[in-house]
Amino acid sequence: MNSAPFLEIGRKAPVIRLRTKTPLKLGKAGRPPEWRDADMTKKQVISVRLNFFKCPIVKRRLEEAGLPAPQERFKVPVWGERVSGTPLIRHKETGELYLWCLGEGIESCEIFAGDKDITSDPRLPILMGRNPADGAPTGLMSFCLRLDSILEIL
Repeated sequence: MNSAPFLEIGRKAPVIRLRTKTPLKLGKAGRPPEWRDADMTKKQVISVRLNFFKCPIVKRRLEEAGLPAPQERFKVPVWGERVSGTPLIRHKETGELYLWCLGEGIESCEIFAGDKDITSDPRLPILMGRNPADGAPTGLMSFCLRLDSILEIL
């Protein structure tokens, strides 16, 4: 995914839907033998809010939850710097671009071991310690999503 669609967003705080594919961080210890050497990936359709740090809706939700104001709660990660006027963060060392967003919800989540869909395998929640669909922050947590993990803007 290139950065062009995000450079034009400006100051609005839209909620957008993204289809993503990211590596699943799951150690090899305890994996079933057929998953042990496979690349684990997570494919999701998620809703995220852009430019959330100046959004009145987010400010009100923080106040209602008794949390600090957006400027105090949401900080650019120490490894990055804002790309002025956009919801992007550039990694200081690698130059990679990340989308800085607020999680608004997960529509779908699929987990793969290599090419095999293991989302409904009963062993997966035990290994992960949670339901795979709970994998992205929602509500009042910001996160950075590498642009190359975004497959499509829906």
